[in-house]
Amino acid sequence: MNQEQMWKQCSLCKKPIGFSTTYWACSVSTCNRKRFPLFFCSVQCWDAHVPQERHREAWAIEKRSPSREEVEQTSVKQASAAQAEASALASAADAPKEILVVASRYQGYLGERLGAECRVERSLLHRLSEALRELCDDGIVKARADGRKTLMARDLPKPAPAPASEMLIVVTKVKEYVRSAAGMNTSGDVAELLSAHLRSWTHEAARRALREEREQVQVSDFL
Repeated sequence: MNQEQMWKQCSLCKKPIGFSTTYWACSVSTCNRKRFPLFFCSVQCWDAHVPQERHREAWAIEKRSPSREEVEQTSVKQASAAQAEASALASAADAPKEILVVASRYQGYLGERLGAECRVERSLLHRLSEALRELCDDGIVKARADGRKTLMARDLPKPAPAPASEMLIVVTKVKEYVRSAAGMNTSGDVAELLSAHLRSWTHEAARRALREEREQVQVSDFL
């Protein structure tokens, strides 16, 4: 089998495993790590690796390798995603870095969590805004990979639960940032999800401050 016909090498004997070919994998999760998965050309090779890895309980799983066309399609998608990510990062670097948080509302929400009036430093608002932009940047990459021109809530991770509040985000500035960074529209549910992330971060930061018997939060409480 020449190099062009080979999909992977057997992790034990190093024989080539071709495209659209039966191969075997191990049932143990440590043999299927994303960066270093193991592939076996035969059950005999799988069986020989068991004592080497000291598995207590394991079995061989029969699988079929992808076709050359499937591998090429995956490579194209990965290259497209990498290009989209690079483009998003380059665009985001040039986008305006405004404060995305409604200061007065945020101060009130934080004060409720601390149980006392508090003062919010401008440096904290800038740091929180930067964290919100990072969420947007990651979402932009996902939206571009899906071929969409609109950033949606499903492109962002779900936040940990926290007490509810009114909107803490300047919606227009979020939309302006996304348009400037990626030329995309922003769906209406994105700002609410960003606000939920901000509430979650603040709730945890306030709990940390209270545990340390402080009436003010610090930027380090959010890291």
